[in-house]
Amino acid sequence: MVIRTALAQAPSEVGSVDENWKSAKTYIERAGQADAQLIVFPELFLQGYLANEAFADTAVVLPGPLQDELSQLAQRYRLSVVMGLARADPGFPHLVYNSALLANPDGTTFIYDKIHLGTYGAYVEGCFFAPGKAITTTQAPFGPIGIEICSDIAFPEVARVLALQGATLHIVLSAGPDEFQDTWPCLLKVRSLENAFFTIYVNTVGEQRGINFFGGSRIVSPAGHTIAEAPLNEPYLLVEDIDLNEVARQRRHRLLFRDRFPDLYRTILEGPSTRTAIGSGRRSPYSKPDGWRPNE
Repeated sequence: MVIRTALAQAPSEVGSVDENWKSAKTYIERAGQADAQLIVFPELFLQGYLANEAFADTAVVLPGPLQDELSQLAQRYRLSVVMGLARADPGFPHLVYNSALLANPDGTTFIYDKIHLGTYGAYVEGCFFAPGKAITTTQAPFGPIGIEICSDIAFPEVARVLALQGATLHIVLSAGPDEFQDTWPCLLKVRSLENAFFTIYVNTVGEQRGINFFGGSRIVSPAGHTIAEAPLNEPYLLVEDIDLNEVARQRRHRLLFRDRFPDLYRTILEGPSTRTAIGSGRRSPYSKPDGWRPNE
């Protein structure tokens, strides 16, 4: 199945939901005019990645008016839209999430909340957001998709779970700054290759609070090849066709999932070793307490 995708490498005005929403509608219209079946926006596009303290006041309650309007646009232009935004939970304890909202042309919607929050150096997501709690694929008109947000991709377990749940299209929303410009292409190629699915990476572009975001949005094939790429450091709508049949072909040829041995990977679930440190006679400082059990 061949689908036309649109990658909205668009800058955000920090803290201005109205202006960013107006910009989003322009990109969606352009994608619709190009007969795209999917358009993806960057991480936290609606508020701007570095809105920081403003997230508490500008986070969007879902469902709500914005979700309704996004669904109407998806139906009008007959495409699926993935929008990066800060989401407010209206119930106690009134948390805010770094989220992706999917609106399909049939009226269905899906929300993914980022799990691995970037909190180091100049990046302070953990100060403003709660981590998501689920890794789940969802259905689009063209098949099952999985969504990650930026630093989620540094944890290969997420992409593998999405693949095992049947995802053929892997969507990554990002706010990737200049310091990681060389790193991102490597990560995207590896995740696509090791799971044999397409990866769509959409990065924000431009400067926010003195940090530059490089753009470079791209599509990577199930064989790990970059097949389309947006320019660096400029707004751009990248429109490209991809053949999702290539996913099954790659998986048949390479037999990746036949050759897995999950019983040998238990350490991933169990966490750091509880064996004693060599020569010390003491338990490792990374040992779990007695009676520890994984969350159900």
